[in-house]
Amino acid sequence: MDDVKRDINKLISTIGTTSEDYLNKKIKNWLTDPKTIKNTSKAINLHSVQIKTLRDYIELLAVQLNIPTKDDVANVAKLAIQIEEKIDLLEERLFRLTNEIDRKEPTYKFKSNALERNVDQLYSYNESNKTELDKREMRRYIYKKLLTNNDELYEILDKVVNRRK
Repeated sequence: MDDVKRDINKLISTIGTTSEDYLNKKIKNWLTDPKTIKNTSKAINLHSVQIKTLRDYIELLAVQLNIPTKDDVANVAKLAIQIEEKIDLLEERLFRLTNEIDRKEPTYKFKSNALERNVDQLYSYNESNKTELDKREMRRYIYKKLLTNNDELYEILDKVVNRRK
């Protein structure tokens, strides 16, 4: 009984191997046949032309129906990515500026108080010619100079205030 099973298994194995070899040779001959390659090439070219025509019709239809196409969605995705990158850069710059301002803030506060006193002293000498608008514009100018960290401004203000005294 075992001999029969072994013989059947051997026969099936031989038939399988022989069939596999036969099919592999047939497929290899079929794929290397110039006529088959030529026909396949023609079919692929025809298929690609049909796909392109279909895409053109879909594009035309999408424009008429005012619906986005695959390219439109891809362009929006690219723009979204660019916007995200720009926002990231802006956040990074803002973070750096915030850190820089935090480091310099005590100096600005000290100088800001000194400037306020000097501006008030300057205007107290000539009450008749000053207006609130002039005072605001002078403060803006002074704060602008302050942001550039210009010590020259303090020297000028001190000279003016000391001259008046």
